[in-house]
Amino acid sequence: LYFGHFDAAAHAAGLEPLRLVRSRPGEREVRLWTQVEIGVPKELYRFVAGPGTVGGELILHWPIGHGGERRGGNLMVDDMMRQSLEGVCDGFARSDDAGICRARFRRDPPWSEVLRAVEAAGLWTIPDPSALPDDSVRMLDGWTIVAEMRDGPRYRTWRYNSPAAHPRWPSAAQVRELAKALDAIGSLVSPSTSKRVYRGVTTGMRGSAFHACDGAGTWEFDGELRALASSAPAARRARFPREVGDSSPSGAARRPGTAA
Repeated sequence: LYFGHFDAAAHAAGLEPLRLVRSRPGEREVRLWTQVEIGVPKELYRFVAGPGTVGGELILHWPIGHGGERRGGNLMVDDMMRQSLEGVCDGFARSDDAGICRARFRRDPPWSEVLRAVEAAGLWTIPDPSALPDDSVRMLDGWTIVAEMRDGPRYRTWRYNSPAAHPRWPSAAQVRELAKALDAIGSLVSPSTSKRVYRGVTTGMRGSAFHACDGAGTWEFDGELRALASSAPAARRARFPREVGDSSPSGAARRPGTAA
């Protein structure tokens, strides 16, 4: 289900599928593919380790598709991705089925430290869910991570979809810890030069009005600040207006115009 697109993205990036790579003894490579299922771009965190050295790269990728009108429509998506990722990436390229670019960083990421952290979280021993007792949880989309690891002749892979939705699997908590370590890389990606940031006032509810501070009109607010507030650090939540972060019933009245 996943490796068809992963292979296309690897080809666009000038890489072989990792399962086909023949590493020398003492060399290992890790590829962590992460994605919001219905979102683009998707991410490949790639680590390459040799004797005394660890390097890496973050490759952003998106599907293009092939054939007829579908190909034309998805090439338009490729053009949109290239525009929205200006400043974020270098080295835009595409194959018949995928577009990619390589992330640009504000400073060098700590590749060695992050690799140690993901390995300490159980990277090489985490079981694939196919080997675990069925917990009757079924997800249709959500967030997915697929890990590929090669150490000389040894290769293995595992996949977790929405690990937070599987509390009965201890390994799902390991996957969440592993994924958290990747923030040390993602947080260093350079900002887009093609996007604009607007400040305004909204209640924070999906579909509510957003009034721009510069008086340029009213837009629809297509977000959900309460959901973001629930996952924010406690120190940050303490600074949120009550209407955004409180636990009132969904039908409770809220004062309009809450700053956010």
